Amino acid sequence: MSYYQVTEWLSGAYRITSPEFVFIELIVGEEKALLFDTGWGTGNLRETVRGITDKPLIIVNSHGHVDHVNGNYQFEEVIFIHPNDIELCKAHSGTQMRQFVLTSVEGMGILPDGFDKDGYLSGGTVR
Repeated sequence: MSYYQVTEWLSGAYRITSPEFVFIELIVGEEKALLFDTGWGTGNLRETVRGITDKPLIIVNSHGHVDHVNGNYQFEEVIFIHPNDIELCKAHSGTQMRQFVLTSVEGMGILPDGFDKDGYLSGGTVR
């Protein structure tokens, strides 16, 4: 069973929903795909996206909150965010916030099997 639920709501347009009810959008075009937000980062989003498309990704964070940026560490692509949100993004993707997310997800009993806690805690967001 996948950590994420994937729904194709229009041809080439997907909503990826995590168990915490965080919504991530993927739009697959003819040459590239747009990933809008990366969620909490506790599921393997990269694997889920690559199960849908192998096209080059453009990744955009709508803003710097934890539930929109913490999955960034799973991607090597350049990730775009408005310059006014960079400091918020850094604050919401630091170790303290990641520990809070990890504790929350564990408390809900939805942490995926084999999850790399150390990798997640040291993931960061801004390169």
